[in-house]
Amino acid sequence: DPALVPVWDRPDFSEDTARELCQQIADRAAGRTVMPALPVGYERIETIEGPVTLPRWVEWQRPNGEGAYNFLIEYAGEERLQAVETLNDLLMQMICAFPAKKLKFTFVDLNVTNQASLFTINLDARLYHNDPLVKEQDLRKRLEELQDRMVTVSKQCSDLLRYNEQNRTILFPYEVVVLLDYPRNLSPQLVQQMIPLCEHGHNGGIFFVILREKGESPKSASGVSFPDPTASGSFRRLDLKPSGEAEGVNRYLPLASTPVLREACFAYLNAEAQKEERTRIIEQPMERLYEAPYADAAGEFKVAVGENNGRTAWFRFDEAGHAHAFVLGQSGSGKSVFLHNVIGN
Repeated sequence: DPALVPVWDRPDFSEDTARELCQQIADRAAGRTVMPALPVGYERIETIEGPVTLPRWVEWQRPNGEGAYNFLIEYAGEERLQAVETLNDLLMQMICAFPAKKLKFTFVDLNVTNQASLFTINLDARLYHNDPLVKEQDLRKRLEELQDRMVTVSKQCSDLLRYNEQNRTILFPYEVVVLLDYPRNLSPQLVQQMIPLCEHGHNGGIFFVILREKGESPKSASGVSFPDPTASGSFRRLDLKPSGEAEGVNRYLPLASTPVLREACFAYLNAEAQKEERTRIIEQPMERLYEAPYADAAGEFKVAVGENNGRTAWFRFDEAGHAHAFVLGQSGSGKSVFLHNVIGN
C-alpha cells in the first residue's frame, strides 16, 4: 500500500514525489467500498534469516465482523500534541481511503479546543458537516439526524458495510463523528442519546472517534458518574504515535504529519470535492438481443446501465432480495434505454 511507505525509505519528499504518491493513494481509493483495516505502522521482527519488516494494521470496517468499529485516543497532559497528531493521521487515512465525498466528518468541540483545525482550515467544506459543533443543542440536532439516517439505511439493508462490499458501491457516504476533549460539557442526556449510535452505528455507516485526557469520564453536574460509551466493546484504543522511532517499531509515512504530502493530499481532496458529478447512460447494441441464446434468468445477475464519474453503474437482480423494481423518470431521462439494456443482457 503506498500509504505504508516507511519513513526511513523516504526521509525527504519533493513536491513531485508527494503528488505521485498521493495519486497512487487516490487510485487505490477509487475502487474501494469498505476499509477493513487502517495502517498504523511498521514492525521489525527478527527471524532466523534476519530482520523482517511487516506492516501493522488496526481493524476498522469489517463486514460481518464483531468488535470495535470506533476509536479512542487518550493522553496525559504532556502528551496532548502527540494525541492530536495521532488524531490527524487517523482522520487523513480515513478520508483518503475512499473516493472524495464518500466519507464526511462531523467535528464536535464543546470545549472550543480547536483540535480539528488542521481539517477545518485546509479541507473543503463539502467534506465535513458545517462548522465544528460548539453548542449542546447543535450536537443534539446532529445526533437526531444520524438516528434518522439509521432508519433510512434500514429500509435499504440491514448492514451497510456488507451491502457495500457485496454490491461494490457506497450506498450512503460514511459518517465519522469526531468528539474532541470528550466528555467535557456533555450532559448525561446527550451521552445516553449517543450510546446506541456508538454501539450499532456501524450498521448504518456511522463511526466515532473520541479524543480525551486520561482519567476523564462522563459525570453529571453533581459529580455522579453515568454510562460511558467508550467502556463498551465498540471502541478500540489507539496508541499514540511515538515522537521518534521506538524500539522495534517504526512509523508508517504519516499523511497528515509530513507537510509536503499533507498539502498534496488536501489539494487532491479539495479538487475532487469541487468536481461536478458526471453521469452517462450506456446504450447496449440491440443486435445482441437477437444473437444471444436463451438462458435461465434465475439467480443473481447484473447489467451495466451507465457511468457515474467514470465508474460503471450496475443494476442488480436476484430472486431473494431484489426481484421487482419500479422504473421512474421524466420524459427523455432514459427509461426505455434502461429497459433495453436489461432485456438485451
